[in-house]
Amino acid sequence: MKYEPPIWAEAKANRNIYVTEDVARAAEMEALGPAYEQARREKMKEFQQMDQLVSNFFEAKPFKPVTPALCDYIATLCRESLNRDPEWLLGKVGKVEWDLDDNGALQSTTKIILLEDNNGKKYKVTVEEA
Repeated sequence: MKYEPPIWAEAKANRNIYVTEDVARAAEMEALGPAYEQARREKMKEFQQMDQLVSNFFEAKPFKPVTPALCDYIATLCRESLNRDPEWLLGKVGKVEWDLDDNGALQSTTKIILLEDNNGKKYKVTVEEA
């Protein structure tokens, strides 16, 4: 014989009671009893712990906006300016090179521009954070 929650029996006995999905779901949870309640409490405890962790993170470390290093921008301006040499003293102006390791990972925000004058002498312009 299938178990029927007490609220359903009451609904059948008294036909003027309308059983909604919520009431039926509550009745099913009542039928599950202590096992459901224990699982619900454990899940709620997990949510409370997560909420506490997030709260602690934001309270312990006040949010500080990150100010970007402008090395890219400054190096690009320098290169454009060097390319517009009004005296025509500079020969070849290289591209802006990044400070990368052997694997191609960014090591620092330092940017390097290699250039050469009309006499063949080489120069290195470095833009880095102070």
